[in-house]
Amino acid sequence: MKILASLFTTVIALAVIVLIFEYTGFYAQSFKVFFILPAGAGFAGAFCASGYYFVATKMKKEPSRPMLICSMIGLLGFVLLYVSMYSTSYVDSDNKVNHMFRGEHISNFTYEDSNEPVNFKSYMISDINSREMSLFVGAGKKSTRVAMPVGSIEINSTLNIILFVVEGLGFIIGGWVVGSNVISFFEAKRKKQEEQAEQEEQALNISG
Repeated sequence: MKILASLFTTVIALAVIVLIFEYTGFYAQSFKVFFILPAGAGFAGAFCASGYYFVATKMKKEPSRPMLICSMIGLLGFVLLYVSMYSTSYVDSDNKVNHMFRGEHISNFTYEDSNEPVNFKSYMISDINSREMSLFVGAGKKSTRVAMPVGSIEINSTLNIILFVVEGLGFIIGGWVVGSNVISFFEAKRKKQEEQAEQEEQALNISG
């Protein structure tokens, strides 16, 4: 049941990320704080594993290895995200890529410098190598502060690969945090039960 719930929340998380990219062109999972902290990926990984948390905390018995399991759920979400991005990549009549199943699937096309169909491997290589880093700056009044884009910079392939790996780690860390929260929940529950037992014992001693 916990795994099924996690799969459900993973599907929701991936659908939201794909839709955000479709309508804004922004990789929500690639959002980073201070250019390196994978905030977007961490949130996405936590969302993927949230189904596990909701079911686990309703159970009487504490599940085993929740941090490991939730970390693996986060990693699975990371892998499935890019499988989903590739699977939903279609090319319309204007030769524009979309993720709404309009036109033909991207695997029916080739890159300009190759006669090979666009498979998952070549899609990922192109995706990683063609990324840019967008820069934002805070603007506005203190009560209505917003982040305004100020431009973007191209980054070399090595740095792109590093940032992609960091993104994957963000998914794993997000899941790990959810797993640690499961442990914290049951620790607090045990502490509360122990306190209640002590209070009941003290009440019995007083009445006796």
